[in-house]
Formats: sequence, C-alpha cells, structure tokens
Amino acid sequence: MLSYNTVGFFSLTFLALLLLQDVSEAYTTDGNNATIAQEWRSSSIDSSLASSQSLSQYQHHRQPVSFYVMGDTPYKPKESILLINQLKEVYQDKHLSFIFHVGDLMRKSDCREWRYQHASNVLFGKGRTTPTLLSQNVTTTTSYSTGSSGGGVPVLVLPGDNDWLECPNRTFAFGQFKRHLIVENPSMQYIDESHHFSRQAKRVENFVLWKDEILFFGLNMLGRRDGLWKRRYELNIQWFLFQFNKYYNATTTSTTTPTSTAPEQQPQQQNIRLIVIVAHSAAARPVYHFIRKFTVHKNIPVLFLNGNGHVYTMTQEREKFVKIQLDRGGFAPPLKVQVYGDECTNAPTRASNSSSSSNTTNATATIVSLFSGLVCIDRRLMETSTRTKNEG
Repeated sequence: MLSYNTVGFFSLTFLALLLLQDVSEAYTTDGNNATIAQEWRSSSIDSSLASSQSLSQYQHHRQPVSFYVMGDTPYKPKESILLINQLKEVYQDKHLSFIFHVGDLMRKSDCREWRYQHASNVLFGKGRTTPTLLSQNVTTTTSYSTGSSGGGVPVLVLPGDNDWLECPNRTFAFGQFKRHLIVENPSMQYIDESHHFSRQAKRVENFVLWKDEILFFGLNMLGRRDGLWKRRYELNIQWFLFQFNKYYNATTTSTTTPTSTAPEQQPQQQNIRLIVIVAHSAAARPVYHFIRKFTVHKNIPVLFLNGNGHVYTMTQEREKFVKIQLDRGGFAPPLKVQVYGDECTNAPTRASNSSSSSNTTNATATIVSLFSGLVCIDRRLMETSTRTKNEG
C-alpha cells in the first residue's frame, strides 16, 4: 500500500471546488486555502493504468455481483408491507451482495423515535411488532434477512431530507437515525474483511466498501441545504478523494513462488472495474459536479444512483458516467443492478457515444445494459403500480 499525505488530501478539497466552473460561486477563499494549489497534482493519476477491458476478459473469473437500491419509502403502512414482501423476494437472488436505501425512510413528519425503529425493523427484518404507524399496526413477523444460501447481506442506509433536515429537531432526528440505522444495524455482521468496509470519522453516514473490483461509495448528499452544507460537501469530497486514491494505488500480494515457501511481494496496480455511488440526491451540485469531472479522466465507468426525485430517469452525463434517479419505493420494487452477469445479453444497450453531454430518458425499457455489458440494470417494474403525486 502506497503512503499518503492525509493532511494534504484533506486540505485540497476547497481548491478542487474552486476549479469547477459550475460551482465556484458557492465558495469563498480564505487564508486556510493558501497552500492547497500544490496538493492538487497528487490526485492526478495516469488514467491508462485503469483502462477498461471488454466484458469477456473478466467475466470468466468473476461471479455475478447483484445489489439492490431503493429510496423514498416506506411512507405509508401499505408501503411497509409491500417493502417487506419485496425484500423477501430480493433475498432469493443467489448473487445478492448488498442492499442500499438512499434515504427518506418516512414522509415529512415529527421524526419521533418510533419512526426510525419502524424503518429499522422493516429494512433489517428484525421480526418485531412496530409501533402504530398512521393509526394502523404494521407487524413484521418473519425474519427475512437471509439469502437463498442461508446467509445474510449488508443493508446500508443513507439519510434523506425527511429523516433529518426536514425534522423539527435536527439534532434529535440525526441521533435517532444514527442509532437505529447505523449503530444498531444487525446486518453489519455480514461485512467481512474482504469488503474493506469503512465509515468516515467526521460523517459516519458516509461509507466505502469493495467487492470484486467494484468500489462502492455511500455519500450524504441531500436535496436541500442547511447552515452547515458547505462543510458537509467539503467532507464528502475529502472522503471520495482519499478513498479513491487509496484503492487506485493499492497493491496486492502474490501467492507463494514454486522455489520458496515464503510469500513474495509483487506490487501490482489495483484494478477498479466500476465505481458505484449511492446518495439521496444529485442536487448537492458541488459534490456531484466534482465527482463527475474528476472521474472523467480516469477511464473508469461510474454509476451514480440517487433518490429524492421519485420518478425514474437515466442520464448519460459522459461516455462512462451514468446517473440513475430511482423510482419512489411505493411506485416500484428496489432497482436491481448486476455486474459481471449475463442477464443483459439480449437487453437494449445504452448508447456510449451520445452527441449530447446530457442524454436523459424516462427509460421505457425495464432492462438495460451499460458499459459494454459490464452492468445490467433491471427496474423489475410491478405489472400494476398506482402512482401518486410527489409526497415529499
């Protein structure tokens, strides 16, 4: 593992933001930024080292990796029951690796503790009777948090506006979110050393994990701003930069050589085949634009998944940067994403050479292939779904 100047990475963020033409007006410089310029070059790494290979070159030694992403649910008692049934189905996926919830676990509300307890019970399959929800009792009587092979998977949850910033007491609300969805998350027992899972010390809701050359980020990106938004955005970018460079420069240890019983150290470039970012909203524009512009020079496919908008859209921002806004949970099942699989063999392929910098669609196809077949997106739409107006 190559060494890093951690302080340098933490200090370069404001310059990174200032260099982005789209968002520089959101920040002002001060004396603390005087030495940042010389640190920026440390994140400029030869993109040729991470060049993509065709699917056939790595598919033969990789098992399919499936994960599911949802957001903006459950808002109603019937949506809690619906989500429980959906999760039971999700756990039957033999390639299931992770489940992500991108926030808004409830409608705008008083944010009382039982609401976070209820979301925890539903998402983690604790098999408990929840408190009264909107004058109706919702009971989770079955523990469904085991896969088809009998093992569970990590379920990772990010906060949404409704879970925190829209609450009457933000400090209390975030404390309850942290307790019930992070600290007391029983699915963390399924995180092992191979995942290299880590949370950011100053923003514990931000996380990173690794699975078969896929680098996952969870970032606290909300649809509205409060008095601390600049600092929060700065920490998001610090976390992304530090973790990206750590994995980009990682080395591996080879197996024992035939002539020696001792392992031989052979530094090799760590391959990042795909970056997956889950967040509540892309409306945190400084963070979103920074990630989009930073990764375009690395020649690594990026899949950005967010909620908050409630209507499904797929936007190809760059040749290797695709943003998907999820359906609201009550409208459709969790979105299925499979990497290294063959489920998209006959699926429509997302154009990789769009003449427009922003190629957006409401995605009439339910299954779409991305990045030359590396990623398969399956909306798994319900045959009948009742769509209601935006419910916050």
